[in-house]
Amino acid sequence: MDINQILSFLQAQKQQQEQENNNINNVHPDPIDQVQNESMEMTPSQPLESRLMEVEQTPPIDSSSLNIPTGMSLAAIDPSLIAEVRQEFLSNQQQQKQDQNNYMSIQKEESYQPEAYNPEAYNPEAYDPEGYQPEAYDPEASQMEPYYSFEEKQPDNSLDSLLDSLRNTTKVTPQVLEALGRMCRETDLLSVLRECQQSQHNLEEELNRKRQEVQSRHQKSKDALFAHHSSFNLSIYCLFRELVGKTPDYEAIEKKAQEELRKIDMHILRQMDNQLRSQQGRLAMLKVPFFKQTNDPAEIQMQHKILSILLDMIDDDENNNNNNE
Repeated sequence: MDINQILSFLQAQKQQQEQENNNINNVHPDPIDQVQNESMEMTPSQPLESRLMEVEQTPPIDSSSLNIPTGMSLAAIDPSLIAEVRQEFLSNQQQQKQDQNNYMSIQKEESYQPEAYNPEAYNPEAYDPEGYQPEAYDPEASQMEPYYSFEEKQPDNSLDSLLDSLRNTTKVTPQVLEALGRMCRETDLLSVLRECQQSQHNLEEELNRKRQEVQSRHQKSKDALFAHHSSFNLSIYCLFRELVGKTPDYEAIEKKAQEELRKIDMHILRQMDNQLRSQQGRLAMLKVPFFKQTNDPAEIQMQHKILSILLDMIDDDENNNNNNE
């Protein structure tokens, strides 16, 4: 196909399209063009409003009756031209979207206008403290509020917390003396000490009585031996003892007495040790500082110091009671 054939083909296509457009305009004329043409031909006696009403009553165009030409093929168009038109369309769409975002941000910034400070609007004299009316107390509403005890709002100054803080102390401090004083006032420590003191006194008397009984029995055995020898000649027996020494009978009595005294002394020591452990455990349950069951001499010595302080407090308490009576 040469250039002349191409030109004739394009001219034929153009004529065909113009003919189809003319047919469309003849079948469905443009209402606006019709109004313009009729307005040029209308007589002065016919008003413009009536002509416009006639145009509005014209039926709409039916799209199904339109004959759109299909002879034009996109394959005949240059692909580079199509790509250029497409790129221009996409760039226009992107620019419109960016302009819309900028417009929205500007509108948002302009919509926020902080309130300007007006010094005349502030009037400190308008505050009337005397006119303040507190809300009425409602007992039913107050019962619905959560309850918080005083101990939770204030620092814990209870005796238990003070005694717990003194568990690892190693010397007598003012806090220790304060704790002992509060224990004497707030607990039954003094009565417990009196019971321990009385129990120890009774045990010591009982053990001392048993030891004295052993000594008295052996002394009677010695006296009986002397009485037997005095029936012969006490002076001769005494002289024999000075020359020879102790007699076999006297040595046997003396040895037996020492063995029994040693046994009774061991029994006394065991009883006193049990008494000490009992006192340590009872005072440890009351959280008395330095008190626990131990055999350490240094710790026992510290416990004796605390006991001496508590015994002085017992004496002061008894003196106060006597004065009140």
